[in-house]
Amino acid sequence: MTDTFTIPVHVRAQQLEDQMVILDLRSGIYFGLNLVGSRIWELIKQGRTADEIAAVVVEEFDAPANEIEADVTALIGELVSRKLVEPL
Repeated sequence: MTDTFTIPVHVRAQQLEDQMVILDLRSGIYFGLNLVGSRIWELIKQGRTADEIAAVVVEEFDAPANEIEADVTALIGELVSRKLVEPL
């Protein structure tokens, strides 16, 4: 996937130990990410594409590429559906 994403102004995120807590200020709903999800969030903030994010995560977490690609796609899809990130 070659899309990049942006974080809307109504979303705030805070790293807490090994997880990221994301708050949608409009709804007041929190969303938590584990260590890998937190890294994906940071890469989204850097303007990386989903393909670039998957490549970085495969390298850093030494996991099978096909699993990571599916996980990155699924997480980004969920973040988009919850309006926590938006495609550019």
